Amino acid sequence: MLKVAIVDDCQSHRENLVGFLVDYSKGNSLLFEIDQFSDGYAFLKSFSCQYHIVFLDIDMSEIDGLKTAERIRERDKKVHIVFLTVMSNMAIYGYDYEVSAFLLKPFDPAVLSLKLNRIVSAIS
Repeated sequence: MLKVAIVDDCQSHRENLVGFLVDYSKGNSLLFEIDQFSDGYAFLKSFSCQYHIVFLDIDMSEIDGLKTAERIRERDKKVHIVFLTVMSNMAIYGYDYEVSAFLLKPFDPAVLSLKLNRIVSAIS
């Protein structure tokens, strides 16, 4: 079982991603345990290196995804971070936090599937 966190302040984006992950898991004989968080603070309060993949929105109020990623990396160097955003110019910051993938919203299921295939292979 792969533990996944989705950190996004937009509920509909979280729900869309959960739906995709459910479909992906069925089509690939995987089991995901998915936790959802509406902001970086709530996520960081419960974070204890228990996730394999963290889908992380960059543009959030209070604490943005970049700062959240920085704090994740202070505690966990191995978790796969996938940045989610509508701002393509933010992709360059992925290198600073060793992210595994960068997805533009609204995400293309085919692109997400390819990136997830690569991440799942790396975890296995």
